[in-house]
Amino acid sequence: MSLVTYNPFKGFDPFFESEALGLPWENFFSSDGSRQGPRVDIVENESNFVLSAEVPGFSEDQIHVEVHDGTLTIKGTVEEKKVEDKKETVFLAREIRWQSFERSFRLGEQVDTEHVGARLDKGLLHITLPKKETAKHKRIDVKVES
Repeated sequence: MSLVTYNPFKGFDPFFESEALGLPWENFFSSDGSRQGPRVDIVENESNFVLSAEVPGFSEDQIHVEVHDGTLTIKGTVEEKKVEDKKETVFLAREIRWQSFERSFRLGEQVDTEHVGARLDKGLLHITLPKKETAKHKRIDVKVES
């Protein structure tokens, strides 16, 4: 299986791509402030590939997962929260960014795109990408004749 992620900002500013900041958000934004998207883990088992993405603060209705022409796209859409009474509210610090993101992965021929599933659990989006029957490993028992 070849899942290939496309990141148009990769290599622009290595400081923002490093773990040097020690924060869980350092790779969430590129050096120009635009959203790169969530970090992901991809694992493979006998029957599936599972992509898990960090999406803290997003609800189910703000996450959109789509498979089209062999590409998996994850979108997070959120509107910045407006302050109701600006006279009563004074921000001493305002670092939380309320921005949308989009991230895409090219899927290999092994993925059964008709049966992709997704679930959101405690800030992690888990996308199950089942393998086609032809891509699954088949165990063949060896019989011993005496």
